[in-house]
This record gives sequence, C-alpha cells and structure tokens, in this order.
Amino acid sequence: MRRCRYALWAVLPWILVGCQEAGPTAGSDPAATFAAFDSAMKSGDYAGAAALVNYERAAAKENEDWDNIPQGQRTQILTKMQEDTANGLRRLNYPSTGLAAAAAQGTGDQATVTATGGGQTLTLQMAKIGATWQITGGVPGMLTEDTMAPAASAP
Repeated sequence: MRRCRYALWAVLPWILVGCQEAGPTAGSDPAATFAAFDSAMKSGDYAGAAALVNYERAAAKENEDWDNIPQGQRTQILTKMQEDTANGLRRLNYPSTGLAAAAAQGTGDQATVTATGGGQTLTLQMAKIGATWQITGGVPGMLTEDTMAPAASAP
C-alpha cells in the first residue's frame, strides 16, 4: 500500500499539469500582450486571443450606466462580448505570418500598439490593470468600429 501512495504522489503533478488548459496570458508590458494575441491568432486560437481582452473595461467605456446594470446581466453581456469577439476573429483574414508591432505609444497605464503585416494594419488599445497589460479596444469583431484596415502604402 505504501508503494502505491508513493507512485500516486510521483505521477499526480504530471496528471494535474496535463489537465490544465494552456492559453495565452496577458503580459507585463504592451509588447508581450500583443505577442500573445498575435501568437494565438496565428495558431487559430481565436477564443484565446479574445480572452486577452478586458471586456469589463470596454463595456464600461461604451455604456455610461454600466455600474447600474445588475451583476448577473453584466456577466451575460461580458460572456456574449467574448463569444462575439472570438467569432469575429475567426472570420478575420489574419495573416498566417502574423503582424509586426511597432513600439507601444502612450504614457502611464494606457498604451496603443499598432501592428502591420500581410497588407493589414491593426491598432489595439491597452491598459495596465493590476500587474498585466490587457487589451481594452481595437480588436476586430469586438465592436462594430473595430476593424483591421488595409496597410497604408508608402508615398
């Protein structure tokens, strides 16, 4: 019986690691968060890319009465926003080679990252929330005005 316990303790960490879902995580700076988004998009992990967005911040920005909406209804709205974003990303013609990000622009806890590639341009708004930088706007499919644009051609 004692051998069985030792064997169980020896394999249990490997079992638990195998059961965890690995997905992209927000980074400690805007470039790292963009890299996680770009990697998820290139691999077709649209739900993972959509999970990098802070929908609470985006919803509050779009709705001045956000704090007055009951919590259960807010949860439903946020879940729907994330599902819609993942579906919008799925339909997007994202370059298989990904996008190259320019240096983040902004100050303090707000930044904008503009990336280009495959004839496309994408501008993401980000905010430092806690210890990580999270996407708060600009994700195609998130809101109707958030779309990828053709890259501007050089004169």
